[in-house]
Amino acid sequence: MIPNSLKGARVLITRAPEQAELFARQIEQLGAKAHQVPLIDVRPCLGHEQRMQLISKLHSFQWIVFTSVNGVRFFLDSLTKQELMIIRQSMKVASVGTQTTKKLEDYGIHVNLMPAHYEAGSLAEALLSQTKTGDHILIPRGNLARPLLANKLLESARVVYDLPVYETFQPSEAEKQLEAIAANSVVPNYLTFTSASTVRHYCTISSRLVSGTGHLFPDAKIICIGPITAIEAKKCGLTVSAVPSIYTTKAMIEEMVRLNKE
Repeated sequence: MIPNSLKGARVLITRAPEQAELFARQIEQLGAKAHQVPLIDVRPCLGHEQRMQLISKLHSFQWIVFTSVNGVRFFLDSLTKQELMIIRQSMKVASVGTQTTKKLEDYGIHVNLMPAHYEAGSLAEALLSQTKTGDHILIPRGNLARPLLANKLLESARVVYDLPVYETFQPSEAEKQLEAIAANSVVPNYLTFTSASTVRHYCTISSRLVSGTGHLFPDAKIICIGPITAIEAKKCGLTVSAVPSIYTTKAMIEEMVRLNKE
C-alpha cells in the first residue's frame, strides 16, 4: 500500500492487545494515528480435569480443527511436548485463515486443509469432503464461538469433540479509555471491529455514556472484518461503511485507504 495513503486519519482499534499491535503498526505506516482501546481480551478456560479427559483420548482423533489464532495458542500451550508430537505425527489439521495457519506453523504443525473462504460453512464443506462417517474431530475454540461447524459435522455422522479452551471478556478499563477519547475531542475517522464481541462491548459502553440513541462516534466510518461482525453491528444500530471480501486486517486497511480517497 502507498505510504501516507491514510495521512491524518484517526483509527480506533478495538481488538485484543496481542493482536492489535501489528494492526496499529501497519496503519501508522500509512500515516494514520492508531488509537488502541481493546474491547475484548481472552484468558484460558481449560480446566485440569477436562484437559486430562482430552489427553486420554487424544490418539483417537483423525482431525483437529483450528478456527482462530487464540484457539491455537491456548490449546497448544496447554500440551506437553509429547502430546504436541501426537498432533504432528498422527492427526490431520484444518485451519481457518492465513494468520491461524501461520501460528500453527510456528508450532511446527503442518496444515492439511485451509478453505478458500474464512468462515465455518466453507470449512464444514471442505472437512466433509476429506472425512468419512465415524471420524473423530477435535475443535478447540473460544467460549463464544458459534456451534455452526460442530453442528454441520454432527449432522453428517462425524464424532465431534467441541472444546472451549479460552474465554472472551471485556477489559475493565475499556469504558474509561473510550470516554477519555470522546472527552478530548479526538474523534476517530474510522472504527474497526474484528469480532462480534468487540461490537457488542462497544455498543454496551456507548449506551452508558451517550444519552438517547446513537453511539460515541457517530461520524466515524465503520469497518467490520467480515459478515458476522457486520450483522452484529447492524443489530446494534450501527451503519457499516465497509466489509472486505477477504476477512483479514490487511483487507480492512485496504478498505480504509479506499474510503479515505472518497
